[in-house]
Amino acid sequence: MIVANHLFPPRDHAMMIPNPLYDEGKRLFEHYYLWKARHGYSWLP
Repeated sequence: MIVANHLFPPRDHAMMIPNPLYDEGKRLFEHYYLWKARHGYSWLP
């Protein structure tokens, strides 16, 4: 996650915050999507 303030000057401040929950959620979604594609369940959400 990147947090930046581009509204008020100076516009050079930004920080990056690690988000392990996002990484794990993305990994679980990819595994689900690949499982769905392999087994032909294209009607599932």
